[in-house]
Amino acid sequence: KEQDGQKQVQVFIDGRHVEVNPLKARQVFKDEDDTDRGVVFILTRVGSKVVLDSKQHGLVVESDGRYVQVQVPNNYRGKMSGLCGNFDGEEVFEYEGPSQEVYRSPFDFGLSYRIPSKGCQEDGPSLWSPV
Repeated sequence: KEQDGQKQVQVFIDGRHVEVNPLKARQVFKDEDDTDRGVVFILTRVGSKVVLDSKQHGLVVESDGRYVQVQVPNNYRGKMSGLCGNFDGEEVFEYEGPSQEVYRSPFDFGLSYRIPSKGCQEDGPSLWSPV
C-alpha cells in the first residue's frame, strides 16, 4: 500500500511483525528480549526495495513488492524446495511442485503453491512428466 507517495512495506519474520525504517538498518534478533543471542537478520530499505540479509545463514532476500530475489550459498544445493526451486542444478526439475510433480510453465508452477481462497480462482495446472 502507499502512504505519502511512498510504498509501505510490511515484513513478518517467524510470524512477528518487524518495522522497516527507510533511513537506517534494523537488526533482527532471534529473541527480541534476548539481544545477547546475536543478530539473525539485518533488514534495510533502499528506495522501494527491502533487503533481508542473514550473514549467519548466507541468505539474502530482496523485494520491491512485486518481485522477490533469493540468494543462497552453494551449501544449500539440493536442500531447497518450493517457489525458489530445488537448487539442484538440473533446470528441467526447477518447476517441481509441492507433490514433486514437474510443470511446463512458471505460471502453472506458481499456482501449484497457492493457498485456496476466493482470490485464487485460476484453472488447474498443466502437468508434464519427464521421460
